[in-house]
Amino acid sequence: MKTAQFDLATAVLMVVVGGAFAFILCNLLLPKISDESFSKLEYSVESSVATPDEEIFNTKAINPTVEVCVGCSNGNEADLEDNLEDDIEDSEGEE
Repeated sequence: MKTAQFDLATAVLMVVVGGAFAFILCNLLLPKISDESFSKLEYSVESSVATPDEEIFNTKAINPTVEVCVGCSNGNEADLEDNLEDDIEDSEGEE
């Protein structure tokens, strides 16, 4: 029983001494930072929405929310529906 209490006391002492050592070492090595070294950032929120810059935002980019038809001649919805109907007819004919 005495050994467990001694081990616990030794562990607590090591944690306290190590924490104090780390605190003192950090205060010596790290520079002091004052409030004057920070600049204050001021901003305002506007209710208007600016038009995005065309150099940054590509209007012809791929939209992941648009349904894509692989194998369509021009990718429009009519071709998509025709291909879907052809696929349905082909699958019914195989049975």
